[in-house]
Amino acid sequence: MRYPNPTFLQKASGIRHTRRNRTLIIIGVLLTVTLICVFVSRVAAMQDKYREKYPDLVGAATSTADPNATPTPAHRRTGITLPTTESTTETTESTTEPTETTEPPIGPVIQSEDPTETAEPDGSEATVESGTVETDADGNPVETTETQNNAPDPFVEAENNFYFYNTHPLQTVSHEQRDIMLDNLKQEIQDYINNTENERICFRYISLLSNEELGINELAPIVPAGSYSLPILTLMWERASAGQLSLTGTATYAGGTEEGHFSSIVDEYSEGKQFYTRTLAYLAAARGDNLALSFIIEKLGGIEKIVPLISEISSYISFTSPVIYTDYSGLQQTGTNRSSLYDMTNFAAYLYHGYINSSDTYQYFLNDLAASEMPTAFGRAFGGDTRIIHCSGRNDQLHAYTDIAIIDCEEPIVLAVYCECESADRAETIQADIATYVSRFITACHS
Repeated sequence: MRYPNPTFLQKASGIRHTRRNRTLIIIGVLLTVTLICVFVSRVAAMQDKYREKYPDLVGAATSTADPNATPTPAHRRTGITLPTTESTTETTESTTEPTETTEPPIGPVIQSEDPTETAEPDGSEATVESGTVETDADGNPVETTETQNNAPDPFVEAENNFYFYNTHPLQTVSHEQRDIMLDNLKQEIQDYINNTENERICFRYISLLSNEELGINELAPIVPAGSYSLPILTLMWERASAGQLSLTGTATYAGGTEEGHFSSIVDEYSEGKQFYTRTLAYLAAARGDNLALSFIIEKLGGIEKIVPLISEISSYISFTSPVIYTDYSGLQQTGTNRSSLYDMTNFAAYLYHGYINSSDTYQYFLNDLAASEMPTAFGRAFGGDTRIIHCSGRNDQLHAYTDIAIIDCEEPIVLAVYCECESADRAETIQADIATYVSRFITACHS
């Protein structure tokens, strides 16, 4: 019997070990390369997310810019201009088409946004100087200089949060009696509207406990004006709660405003002043600041992107779709930037139920609404101690006045009254009168 050559066996064994080791090395190299590729891909994917949430941090460590160089001026661009049209013609039997004119957008059109820091090259805060002329004791003019700190001012939150009552008294009347009383309420308000002349009035009420509702002309087109900040700011706070919008982002006032739009920013500051997003949200909610609201719209991606999201809540009339209707004076109007009280009250009900289910998301928004500096006629009807948060709109050019409120009285309700009439004072009287009918109805149900 012949035995294998030991030298041959040793060579075969060595070849086998060499191949195994080579295979292990190749596999190890491939795994290492794969892990490096996955890591680099992951870091690149997270970079966009970090850049969105922390724009001032991304790239700061590797920046080659001269820290003593003069910062590049903030990019200035045209603000929010909503594609709106409006026309007026007298209502006659002829079929002549109305002449279209441009309708004012929801906010001023001259603005700019700057997410960068506002410090000067030497580390001091940016300021602007404006000259004013005063007189001395002899009546001679004296040149004085005022400075404006362009850095955004810190925002101080309210010490106490606004909240809705957790419990409410039970109604003392039967459901059948309440139905009869609701019919009487509708008739009272309908008679009130019928007795007015040259005025267009829309009304809607919702009980937030039972979903009972009553509306008159609630599907008619209205000019919501500043009250449309209600759904826009609701969306903004949802984005902020989800981490999709930074409250410490900034926007820069670039000077100027469009006639007919109210803005405390324009009244109190000069060009170059910066504001935190949180401050803008407060100004839009508590002061009805149109410029602040236009900045918020820009940060949310523009009105064309916002409206489809708002329409998921309610969209009987789309804000950006043109509508044709007859106004209080009998003139035919056509244009965009319209809504309905049906939609507006649904927005308010959505905010209430959203707060009940997730108070942290909307708490600051409710605090801003509770601190509103805009008066509401509903307070006179329900009493000064009643918890009321509201959002109002005013368009003097079209004589359109809106007030939408969440009222936490004997039971939480949504109340909205829209008026087209000769003046804001007359609109306030109408809103107070109709609110009084509703207040008496709610009180009677619980007395």
